[in-house]
Amino acid sequence: MGFIRRLSRRELVRDGTLAAGALVLPEAAFGTGAPAHVSRSPTITDGPYGPLGDPDPLTGVRVPQGFRVREIARSRSLVGLTGYFWPDRPDGSGCFRRSDGSWIFVANSEVANGGGGVSAIHFSKDGAILSAYRICGGTSTNCGGGTTPWGTWLTGEEISRGRVLECDPNGEKEPVPRPALGRFAHEYILVHAQQQRLYLTEDEKGGGFYRFTPNTWGDLSAGLLEIATLQPDGKISWTEIPDPSASNVNTREQLAGVSNMNRPEGLCIDPVSGVVFFAESGAGRVIAYDPVSGVYELLYAEDDFNDPILTETDNVAVSQLTGDLFICEDSGTFDICILTPEGEMAKFVNLSGVQHEGSPIGDISETTGPSFDPSGTRFYFSSQRAGIAGATYEVTGPWRERPDATIRPKPLEIKTQPQPQEVKLSVPSAIRRRRLKERGLPVKVTLDTSSSVALELRARNAKGRRVVIAKAAADGLRPRRVRFVLKPRRGVRNLKRRLTLVVTVTEAVGRSASTKRRISLRDR
Repeated sequence: MGFIRRLSRRELVRDGTLAAGALVLPEAAFGTGAPAHVSRSPTITDGPYGPLGDPDPLTGVRVPQGFRVREIARSRSLVGLTGYFWPDRPDGSGCFRRSDGSWIFVANSEVANGGGGVSAIHFSKDGAILSAYRICGGTSTNCGGGTTPWGTWLTGEEISRGRVLECDPNGEKEPVPRPALGRFAHEYILVHAQQQRLYLTEDEKGGGFYRFTPNTWGDLSAGLLEIATLQPDGKISWTEIPDPSASNVNTREQLAGVSNMNRPEGLCIDPVSGVVFFAESGAGRVIAYDPVSGVYELLYAEDDFNDPILTETDNVAVSQLTGDLFICEDSGTFDICILTPEGEMAKFVNLSGVQHEGSPIGDISETTGPSFDPSGTRFYFSSQRAGIAGATYEVTGPWRERPDATIRPKPLEIKTQPQPQEVKLSVPSAIRRRRLKERGLPVKVTLDTSSSVALELRARNAKGRRVVIAKAAADGLRPRRVRFVLKPRRGVRNLKRRLTLVVTVTEAVGRSASTKRRISLRDR
């Protein structure tokens, strides 16, 4: 059987395979009423490190000049000189510092039907592989996860009513399920130490963005789980989940009417600013959220570009050294891009060659699991299905210094029109034709601020046409009661029996208001 390649969303649209009605529209991604614009359109450039170089001859990975790529593990092969075979479909990853300067790298395995789990590699302080082992097994479709400040790894099952399990990166303790974090298709879990909260994403079309506040910091057995609603005013509101640990229903199905998204996946934090970033893969978007102000901002959307640099945004990570946001691509052209604090977006990694484009079982690869070692100088990621089952890589090189700028969501500027003053009138509800002709219509207007006033008296003639039979105007009037008399400029004998008075008041500050009054025209 030859290679079978799954077309990307961009290719389906380009080739006409998807009908217009099948596309995910921007407005649908956040639910009704949420903004569908990019607040800050990134500039597509070669970025701070320049264009990508030639593919590495061994791995097929392209990175900018000066950077180096090392394959640290290949699925179904021994890790280094250890006796441990790296599992299939490596995904979400993280690192843990050891007191002796070494570190532990952990990575999920997105294998279904109980074949998933989490594996670890112990590196020496100079980057040599010391050992490799499993820290969690017997779970299903372990996709995203997250590190905790107290030194554990949280792994999520990306299945219906999936669980979060808390794992020991040393592999010495059994994983502990944490049902209080909800039962749904878990993607990433982020522990926000400054807020003493957790944030979670749900990889489903219609999935949610959640936050969890533990009753006791460091203990995830109980707490408050809430789901987000992204409001049109650029802020996020939160609604409590009634029963997070219920195993008979997906968590979000307990509530109706909350905003949902199109496959929220990647989730990370800038440890310097405390800003949270998450990706909405089904819509190709990246969102920044500031938990302090409650403000969110759309940083990138593929639909805003004729030829987007990145499609199907997926896993994300922030460099603690540079403040750059690294964004993986779910299929597409197998890229990892960086979005800089200066507002530039560029490719940083590209997977090339047949090993990433297909396999005998017809499953193309994708970039997954970006993370940094504790020093921030080694960047890890995986090609989830490289060859047949996957490979994990390390990138090192000339990282730049952190710029003064920081990616932080800005409040949405909503222009509101202040309410003008009420137009206060005193005018008779009826008037005789003869009186109107001889004396005119008396009108009194009460002004609260310095204003100009314009009046029109309208009627319909015998042919039914609307005509203006009297006008008056005055500028620069002080706040007071002003009297006007509208005397018709033409005969009133053939007019219909109803008049319309229109009064417009324009304040000195520029606000205007108008009102209408109906007046009966009597013969006697």
